[in-house]
Amino acid sequence: MTGLLSVLPSKARLLLNNDDIESGSTVDVPCNSLSVGDLIVVLPGDRVPVDGIVRAGRSTIDESSFTGEPLPVTKLTGSQVAAGSINLNGTLTVEVQRPGGETAMGDIVRLVEEAQSREAPVQRLADKVVACPCALGLATPTAMLVGTSLGATRGLLLRGGNILEKFSMVNSIVFDKTGTLTVGRPVVTKVLTPRCVDAQSEAQEAEILKLAAAVEANTVHPVGKAIVDAARAINPQNVKVADGTFMEEPGSGAVATIDNKKVSVGTLDWVQRNGVIENNFQVEETIKNQSVVYVGVDNNLAGVIYFEDQIREDARQVVESLSRQGINVYMLSGDKRSTAEYVASVVGIPKEQVLSEVKPAEKTEFISKLQKDQNIVAMVGDGINDAAALANAHIGIAMGGGVGAASDVSSIVLMGNKLSQLLDALELSRLTMKTVKQNLWWAFAYNIVGIPVAAGMLLPITGTVLTPSIAGALMGLSSIGVTANSLLLRLRFSERQKQIHGSSANIKTYINSDLENQNKKVKHPIPEAGWKGA
Repeated sequence: MTGLLSVLPSKARLLLNNDDIESGSTVDVPCNSLSVGDLIVVLPGDRVPVDGIVRAGRSTIDESSFTGEPLPVTKLTGSQVAAGSINLNGTLTVEVQRPGGETAMGDIVRLVEEAQSREAPVQRLADKVVACPCALGLATPTAMLVGTSLGATRGLLLRGGNILEKFSMVNSIVFDKTGTLTVGRPVVTKVLTPRCVDAQSEAQEAEILKLAAAVEANTVHPVGKAIVDAARAINPQNVKVADGTFMEEPGSGAVATIDNKKVSVGTLDWVQRNGVIENNFQVEETIKNQSVVYVGVDNNLAGVIYFEDQIREDARQVVESLSRQGINVYMLSGDKRSTAEYVASVVGIPKEQVLSEVKPAEKTEFISKLQKDQNIVAMVGDGINDAAALANAHIGIAMGGGVGAASDVSSIVLMGNKLSQLLDALELSRLTMKTVKQNLWWAFAYNIVGIPVAAGMLLPITGTVLTPSIAGALMGLSSIGVTANSLLLRLRFSERQKQIHGSSANIKTYINSDLENQNKKVKHPIPEAGWKGA
């Protein structure tokens, strides 16, 4: 469980004079020595060392390692903070709420350990074979060896042949949302500017992105990085802010001077506080799973930038394929209900099979509930918040681009970080188990016929008797047959991949196509909503 525990700091800055938050000095102490009520100071860039409540300061916190959600959360006085989250851009004074280094992250570790300790053994097909002639002994391991090595060449890390056996029987698959069905980071989807002809509109969009990116290049906010990436995809030339003009308010936005223009980027309230008076166009309300930032230039509201945690392009294909195979598909998310249901509707998961605003322990409880109903359950996730559920499921499947903790506890890792590899893993497991059964039937049948003949059953009838050399050769032939059938698994799997993915078995890499899509002005198919005055 080192992947889970490595995100927790070992020390904290303890405020020596609790009554003097403004000017009190600090000293570094071990986190396990803290007591409830102690005040600690968390600087920008620090990981929060304890679970606690903000008593002073304002900042944005990246909680993605814990909640899985990609967008930072603004923390004010009275807000809860969790150990392991990252303080981005403000100084916070936090009151310790749990003693001796106890944290919610530690709770997840305990859930994982409990799940791993009660994992049930798998019933192997050849377990009941007592006397095992050569072909029977090779029937299962040769197919499993070919299956696992074949998976490795296709970017599938399979931790043992028994994983293929379990996965071939799965009838329920549970997906995490963020980082699994979505790419797990904000991506710019469109830029709105005052209405004009198309050529002018595109030029204005590029200019708005360029100005906003110049401001956001000085921040560590994920939305800022998305804006910078989008601007570079359109125009790689950078502009600089005037020295000493950049200012940022956590949770609101940032402002700077660029070419003698005052450019503000953030919430509507923020740009208005920084001089925006004139509004030349109406601004669309935040819809579905999209969010917005406003861009003010001097006194004008110059543009609105929309962004979202983009849905993986292969997500719907994967969900539809699983549904056609009779597998029940569910989605769990810590995000709000409207966002979770929107993503589910896009990828094709029924609303009644979506759970939103769930905590790590609730994910584990849901997996256990499905298992009690005699389902063989696989869980697909990518984050620390998924670790306990991944460990509790019959098969845990981690995305290759996720954190190490998810991979550590998972039975299968999709090393290519492509959701479509899930279909490959499922097909490989089924073909491998089909090959095992063929091998066993061949070996049983061959030996049921061959052993009596070798024992001389035909001698009284036909006078036929097998010499030891011939019997040995025939035994070797049965082993060759089993091995050859196992090797044919490569050919069968390649043919099935062509049927699943088309004429080419090479699957397009989706998660790196975001900037290409932006450059080509590809917009997510979201219906236009009514316009509202800013």
